Amino acid sequence: MHVQSVPVPPIKTSFKLEPIGPLELLVLQATPFCNLDCSYCYLPDRDDRSKMDFQVVDKAIERVLEAKLAVGEFTVVWHAGEPLVMGVDYYEQAIERIASRVPAEITVHHSFQTNGVLIDQAWCDFFNRHKIRLGLSIDGPQDIHDRYRKTRNGKGTHHKVTRAVNLLNDTSTSYHVISVLTDDSIQQADKLFHYFNSLGSAYICFNIEEIEGCNQSSTVLENDRYSNYIEFLDRFQRLRQEHCSTFRIREIDGVISAVMNWQSDPHSNEIRHQENTAFKILNVDVKGNFSTFSPELLGTSSDLYGDMKLGNLFETSINDCQQNPHYQRIATAVRDGVDLCKRECDYFELCGGGSPSNKLAENRRFDSSETEFCRLQKKACVDFGLSELEQQLGIETGANQACS
Repeated sequence: MHVQSVPVPPIKTSFKLEPIGPLELLVLQATPFCNLDCSYCYLPDRDDRSKMDFQVVDKAIERVLEAKLAVGEFTVVWHAGEPLVMGVDYYEQAIERIASRVPAEITVHHSFQTNGVLIDQAWCDFFNRHKIRLGLSIDGPQDIHDRYRKTRNGKGTHHKVTRAVNLLNDTSTSYHVISVLTDDSIQQADKLFHYFNSLGSAYICFNIEEIEGCNQSSTVLENDRYSNYIEFLDRFQRLRQEHCSTFRIREIDGVISAVMNWQSDPHSNEIRHQENTAFKILNVDVKGNFSTFSPELLGTSSDLYGDMKLGNLFETSINDCQQNPHYQRIATAVRDGVDLCKRECDYFELCGGGSPSNKLAENRRFDSSETEFCRLQKKACVDFGLSELEQQLGIETGANQACS
């Protein structure tokens, strides 16, 4: 594990009230229960079969509008458990209730992150009917996927996810893939490429296995796979060029796009990541308790800051929450962590100060800077992206010419 060499400052008690929002993500935990038992899962309550009452959904929208957080558009993310266990009818009602309460000038998108094992024709019809933004968790071919993503009785789930992929493709249902990279898979770039190249998704996202929540170890982070990850990205890019593949990769294409946009206007780089800006993300659990900053903080606590819950929607407004010393202590520490990143890190303009949940999990406090996670998920991707962009601007390879 990488240990931060710069001493972190003591916790401050002074608080400067800053603008909040606007809301980008409203994360609603319809249920904390998950029908799988993935070995790297960070969720602490995935055995809890509680269901979010529609009154919680209504109250969340009421509090968002009351605090004037909604500007133009925002996305409701159904996450923090396996959302599909609630059934299609539940979400038909939930979406209708939200639409009836949000002013016409505000657009609400809906996003689901699912393990996919429950997807059937009814779900595909639902996704298409409501233009759902769908994220599907797949780690790769069967031997890689089934090593970590198992049912409650220890069986692999790849065959069920494959059935879901076939249904999504057959019904022209749009989806993107989120693949967790472990120490094993990061060394199998060729195998992963050929699998994802034949899958049918237009967009692939790689998430390094994190130390977060109840997952207190990572095969990738603990083995310092910085150079291996760059090699993985490079091999993926070379194969993509050789095969004229059209699917996009967040860790390559997203970074290159960010670098190009930043270079076009270097004076507009005072950014702040949505995870460390108060109430750009509002996280609501099944009982109406809420938090902000990283979604992964919902349901977690620490020795230093206590519980990450900032209140309950039925008892505390978002405006009142800002006057609470508990919120002020957390928000100040997050802000100090961003400032520390800005002073210390050459990558700040392309990152905005990192993820509070990763800082808390690895460094045990928000007012800190580098984590092992950001070294791989951010810095390694930027280093590779810069190198790749230099090549693209310098010469056009034969593979690029052949695909043009």
